[in-house]
Amino acid sequence: IPIEITDASLLEFLAFDGNDIEGSIPSEIGLLDLKEFTAAANRLTGSIPTEIVECSNLDFVLLDDNLLTGTIPARMGTLTRLAYLHLSANELQGVIPPTIGLLSNLVSFESSQTQLTGTIPMDLMSLTTLTSLSLGFNNFESAPLGSKVSQLRNLESLLLPETSLISSIPSEVGLLTNLVELHLYSNGLTGEIPVELGSLEKAKQILLHFNELEGTVPEQVCELPELEAISVSCGLSVGPECDCCVECANI
Repeated sequence: IPIEITDASLLEFLAFDGNDIEGSIPSEIGLLDLKEFTAAANRLTGSIPTEIVECSNLDFVLLDDNLLTGTIPARMGTLTRLAYLHLSANELQGVIPPTIGLLSNLVSFESSQTQLTGTIPMDLMSLTTLTSLSLGFNNFESAPLGSKVSQLRNLESLLLPETSLISSIPSEVGLLTNLVELHLYSNGLTGEIPVELGSLEKAKQILLHFNELEGTVPEQVCELPELEAISVSCGLSVGPECDCCVECANI
């Protein structure tokens, strides 16, 4: 991204999506009063400059599908207007800063397919405006999902495959009645599938395969009116009994 772009002091919208741009994000970006910064699907390298937090009016930061390294700046939590933060498909490391939980207007947080470590901070569970939370395929440490997930009542997509989740699926997930997609596959979840998932009347996909679940898929889940696909074993000889599940190849 050319540093000269920062000379446009009145610039509010900066969009470079899908242009195969190489190089880094200049730290001088903080001199702009941006509302939207979108540069997804390029070949950007280097780290996310901390100076980006000087753009205090940012609503959108979409940097997914690049080659960014380094960590998510902890000071991102000061961008209180931020609604969309997409960082997926990069080479980011380190932990998700708990300060992300301060983004009270955040609608969508996506940081899947990176190299993040630590655990999913419980601070995210206070983001009651979230409609999409996607953190799959990272290097997180083992931890339960926890009952506080019930606070995310506006969630439509909860995508946490391969995030080292353990323990049982919280029955409180059944309180997320706006869920359309629930992806918890490829984790270490145990126990039975809670009957409370039968309250997810908008759910189209419930993907739970490649875990250590047992028992039987509740009838109430199989009868969900919008359900298009539910998976629990993907052809393995172990796993919950299920009369309504699909093979993974058909998902």
